[in-house]
Amino acid sequence: MTDGHRAARTDAAPDDRREAARRDRRRRQTTVMTDTRPTHDAAYKHLFSQPRMVQDLLDGFAARGWSEALDLDSLTALPASYVGHDLRQRHGDLVWRVRFRDEQWLYLVLLLE
Repeated sequence: MTDGHRAARTDAAPDDRREAARRDRRRRQTTVMTDTRPTHDAAYKHLFSQPRMVQDLLDGFAARGWSEALDLDSLTALPASYVGHDLRQRHGDLVWRVRFRDEQWLYLVLLLE
């Protein structure tokens, strides 16, 4: 190797390290932004992951006659996690299903904002 080649490699190495450090910082910032949730979101998720709380929500806020058509004993929590287009694991809000008139399933999605 000539000195000219050695000098070019030496000059390129700090640039490569700087670019790698920039990528690492961006990755850490993105991770921090996507993993941080307000504490009230977690508390509501915990509350409404309990079948009794969902039953009370339906009894208290659904139109009269509508909640009476539900078989609340059949209330079942469903997974709300999925893999996104970028192949990263995602976690959604709460999804429930309940039997509704004539043995049909009604799906409830609780969006907690």
